[in-house]
Amino acid sequence: MPSGRPKTLSKKQRAINDQASRERWRKANTKIVNVRFRIEEDKDVLAKLDSVDNKADYIRQLILEDIKKVEE
Repeated sequence: MPSGRPKTLSKKQRAINDQASRERWRKANTKIVNVRFRIEEDKDVLAKLDSVDNKADYIRQLILEDIKKVEE
């Protein structure tokens, strides 16, 4: 007979549930875009990308600036 009390999860089960929850959120709210560069021909581009702390934010900002220019 149930006691009416919610079952207490172990630390391991809570961690598994948290990880699954984060993965569901990632799948529903994010998208991965892979870009392939040629090592020799794109050395300057690769060097610039390596120099920034957050590649995603850097690329996003460049694209947003480009969109803004096109709209003007």
